[in-house]
Amino acid sequence: LERCPGCSRQFRPDVLQAHSKQCEELKAKKAAARVSKPGRASVGGPKAGSPAPTRRMSGARSAPTPPPPSWGAVSAGFSPPSRRSPQAMGPAASSPPSTSQADVALQSSAALSERGHISSASVEDEERLRQQLLERLPWAEVLGVYQVNRVAHHSMYDALRATLQEQRGGEVPVERDLWHGTAWATVPKILRQGFNRSFAGRHGTLLGVATYFSQDPAYSNRFCDKRGGGKDGSKVLFLSRVLVGNYCKGSPTDVEPPMLDDESGERYDSTVDAEEKPGIFAVFKDFQAVPLYLLEFRLPTGADGR
Repeated sequence: LERCPGCSRQFRPDVLQAHSKQCEELKAKKAAARVSKPGRASVGGPKAGSPAPTRRMSGARSAPTPPPPSWGAVSAGFSPPSRRSPQAMGPAASSPPSTSQADVALQSSAALSERGHISSASVEDEERLRQQLLERLPWAEVLGVYQVNRVAHHSMYDALRATLQEQRGGEVPVERDLWHGTAWATVPKILRQGFNRSFAGRHGTLLGVATYFSQDPAYSNRFCDKRGGGKDGSKVLFLSRVLVGNYCKGSPTDVEPPMLDDESGERYDSTVDAEEKPGIFAVFKDFQAVPLYLLEFRLPTGADGR
C-alpha cells in the first residue's frame, strides 16, 4: 500500500491515483505550498488516524450474491457518519462541516443539474423510487427523482470491490442498495467526494464511528434537514450502492469493524443493528458506498416522521 501525502491514508497504487484527484487535504497542502513565502513555513492539514480495537468474533459470514446489478437497479437504506475516535464525539464533533460559497450555490436540484452532477432519472426508475418513498412516507410531496452522474469516486468503489473479491478467492462481496439521509449542506460534498466519514458523527455512533445507511427511507428521513433546507426548503435522500460484505452486530465504540478471523486478521466489512434481519448498516471505509439516485421531497409541517 502507498500513503497519500495529503491525508496519510493508505491505498493500493491504482486506487491512490484516483484518490489523489479528490483528496481535499492534498489540494490544501499544494495550495499552501504555492502561496508560501520565504521565511514562512507552508501549512499542511492534520494527519488522520484512528485506533483499531479488536473484540469478539460474532455473527456469520453473509452469503455471496451474484454479480452486482446495473446502476439502475434499486432496493432500499440511511446514514449518519464519522472518522473521529469516540473520545472526539463531543460538542465539537457535532458541529456541521464548513460550507463554502460554491457549495451554498449548489444547494438545489436545479443548480446540481446545471453543473452536471445529476440528471433526470428514467420514467421507470422515477416511478419505482417514488413508490418506495411513498410507501413509508405517504404524506411526502416528491419534487424530483434524479440519477447521480458517475464521477471519480465510483472508480475507487469499483477498485475496492475488486480488491475484496480478489482477497476472498473470487467470492463476490455482498452489495445492497440503501438509503442515506443528509442535510443539503452536505449534498455537494457527497456528489464531489463520495461518502467521506469526516462529514459524519453529528448523529451519534450507534454501530460505530462510520457512515450509516438504512433499508427504510422513513428512518433515513430523520437525518435530513428537519424543516427542509437548501434554496427551495426541501429535503433530500440518496439511494446508494453499499459494499456491506460480511457483517456483524455493531457497537458504539467501534472505529473499525470487529475481527472476523483472529488468525488471519481479517475483519468484517460492516456492522448492523441486527444480524438476523438488519435494517441499518454502518461502513468504515470512505469509498465503500456510492450514490446512485437523489430524491427531493417535502413533508407537511409536523409530519416528518420524528
